[in-house]
Amino acid sequence: RDGVVIAQGDPVPTYDQLVQSLTWPVGLDHGRSRRHASIRQRRALRAMYRTCAIPGCARHVSITEAHHIHYWEHGGHTDLANLLPLCRHHHDRLHAERWQLTMDADRAITVRARDGTLLMATGPPNEQWE
Repeated sequence: RDGVVIAQGDPVPTYDQLVQSLTWPVGLDHGRSRRHASIRQRRALRAMYRTCAIPGCARHVSITEAHHIHYWEHGGHTDLANLLPLCRHHHDRLHAERWQLTMDADRAITVRARDGTLLMATGPPNEQWE
């Protein structure tokens, strides 16, 4: 709804089965039990984003990588609320240049340089669908 995944059921062939599948939603949080985003988490990210989450990047979400906002190496969880789709170029730049990325509850992001200088900010992903 409005670019935000509320629940995701298993893929089904008919509308009636779709409605029924949403009464038993699929878990989209894996905590520390797995490092990489699951197929269902990637599907949920594709439902929210059309492109890489970095403002102005037009690379389609299907060719992005799921980035942990709170890094896995520092105890971050593989939960949908901690994942953001980034193209390889921006994912590599984020790590190489040590960008500080924060995400609000509505998934709006702020990217700062290592010294705290604001590099870019964006609204929630549903703006990509307008």
